[in-house]
Formats: sequence, structure tokens, C-alpha cells
Amino acid sequence: MKSNKPQDFDKIWLELSEKGGEASNFYSDDERYYFIKNKIEQTILEKIIREHEIFLNKRNAVDLGCGTGRLSFFLESIGFDVVGVEWSTNFFKHAIRIKENIKSKVNFLKKDVFEFMQEADQQYEVVITSCLLCNYEDDILDRFFTLLPSITKSESIILIKENLPRRTTTIKTIHDIIENKFRTKQDWERFFKKFNMYGKFLLCDPIFYTFFGKNPLYSKVAHFLIKFDKLIAIPDSFFNKVRSYWIVCKYKQ
Repeated sequence: MKSNKPQDFDKIWLELSEKGGEASNFYSDDERYYFIKNKIEQTILEKIIREHEIFLNKRNAVDLGCGTGRLSFFLESIGFDVVGVEWSTNFFKHAIRIKENIKSKVNFLKKDVFEFMQEADQQYEVVITSCLLCNYEDDILDRFFTLLPSITKSESIILIKENLPRRTTTIKTIHDIIENKFRTKQDWERFFKKFNMYGKFLLCDPIFYTFFGKNPLYSKVAHFLIKFDKLIAIPDSFFNKVRSYWIVCKYKQ
């Protein structure tokens, strides 16, 4: 994988802007923009937080590769003190504009994730990475987990969302520069074993696709997730068919 630059992600911003329509929800100035229309991702996060009792005893969080700040604002809305880290100028500026519009207290930092981790002087109880780690080859991901203890505590929870965009529907720059690496469950478990961690894999409706088109199958999954209160663990036999999932990671004690 070639080394991506902040300017590459600025291109994504411009192409989303040109696309308009549903894609415009991604960067809308509407203060409600970070609540996705069908609210599935929000619902899933709420369930994760409730089932793992994250909200009861954890109060600070960092959103790595936060983009326009959608998940940062959501975490703040349920009681977290949040730091959002983003290196793209366009995404960062939009996050700041929304922060001012809604009078948010999220602390946004324009930095590379690794630079942030190396310089961090604080440890966070919740670390969230949404569609970030799939952009890293294995050697870079290894470096990420090596640096992770610098921003976490032994009892911290790391929430990883992985998403593989459809090649036929996603915007051109994502074709050209993201080069997503969608890892198998076995790939992740090798990393977790090396760094004395474990992870629970949970099905997540591919919210990303709602920006580029609708699929009845996703709607059925969405309604199923809303109807039943328990999160759906991904069976090993089905994992390779899933294009979007959350991993709830913890350190082994």
C-alpha cells in the first residue's frame, strides 16, 4: 500500500461535495447531520455501550481518524469527554464548523494518528477507530497496536469499525487511494494474540453505503437489529460474507 497523504482525503471531500444527493448528508451543515438517517450505527453503538457497561464507568474517549466528527459528537451526546483526531484539512474544518454551530466541547486536533499517539500525554478509557485501520497494511497496523498502550489503560475498551466499500458504488478517490484491506477474523486474532488482547466481532449494517445507494437487504438487517435488543455476534462461517462490523477489544488481564 502506498503512503496516503492528508491531501488525498481532501480529494474525497471534494468528490463527496460534487456527488450531492444522499452523499451530501456526510458533510451537511445541518446540526443533526451526524445522526445517520436510519440511525442504525447510532443504535449499534448505544447497544455496545450498554451491554459492555462502558457508559457506567468510563468518561473520556478519543476518536482516531474522526473525519467530520460525526461519532465524536455522538459520543459527547451520551456523556463522554471527547478528543477527535483528523489530518485532512477539509474534514477538520468542517468538524470545527459544526462544533461551533452546535456549541460542542469536543476537542478536535489536526494531526496524523501516529503523531498523536507518539506525543500523547493522556490515556483514554475508550478509543474508537471507524474505517481507519482497514487503510493500513499489516506492518503499519502492527505499529498502531504497538503505540496503543501510550493512549490506553489496562481496562480501556477499543472499538474498531471496519467497512469495505462496494467497488461499483464508491467514489473515485476511494478506489484510487484508500486500497482497503478487509481482514479476516483470523487476521485480527493474530494481532490480538500478539498484543495480549481479545476482541468480540459484531455485525454492523453497512451505513457507508447509504451515501451511495440503497439495498433492501441492508434495510432488513437494520430492522432486525432495531427489533432485537441483543447485538449479533458474527459466526465464523459467515464472517467472510460480512462487509461491515465492529470489534470490541480489551486487554487480557
